[in-house]
Amino acid sequence: MDFGKLQKSVMSAVKGDSIKESVGSIISTDEIEKFVRNDLADVIATKDKDKIIKAVTDKFGDKVDKKVINDIVAKFSK
Repeated sequence: MDFGKLQKSVMSAVKGDSIKESVGSIISTDEIEKFVRNDLADVIATKDKDKIIKAVTDKFGDKVDKKVINDIVAKFSK
């Protein structure tokens, strides 16, 4: 067996396990939107994207993908 292929296979499996373990700690988009809608109404009114991003990041930390935050902010700052 090719050692390079074996190494890639093992690394892929390890990464998959790491992702599966961390999935439980990821916050859903619906939960983030609910927080923004209910708790940040005054910030949304200002249309200040940076303040919305900071509030979401402060609340959820690393449990939220930055792309998800940006998508939500774009939705609420129209």
